[in-house]
Amino acid sequence: MRLKKVLNPIPPTLREKKRYILFKLMCDEPLEESDVNFAVNNAFLSLFGSFGSAKINPKLIEWHSQENTGILKCERSSKEQAIAALQFLKEIKRKRVVPNIILVSGTLKSLRESAK
Repeated sequence: MRLKKVLNPIPPTLREKKRYILFKLMCDEPLEESDVNFAVNNAFLSLFGSFGSAKINPKLIEWHSQENTGILKCERSSKEQAIAALQFLKEIKRKRVVPNIILVSGTLKSLRESAK
């Protein structure tokens, strides 16, 4: 008789807490998601290095090119570092950008509700 081993998911109390940052990049032209993702990752790597970037764990989870707004996910303990790295964005694909942090939230649902 074979026993099937089932892995239990990590309980919510042991999971890493996340923060979601809603930001807008002031620019004259719409920006592509791939360009913004590349620029955000480079900003984190240049500011904190690969170890610091891995600790912050930034991920661009949404991008709206019409409004140039996006949502960045990061670790709760590194929220300030993530905001600082976003402020270092000055140029994407030779287009000048000015980052503006709109809102920080613990859940996507409350972030989307507050943004409306």
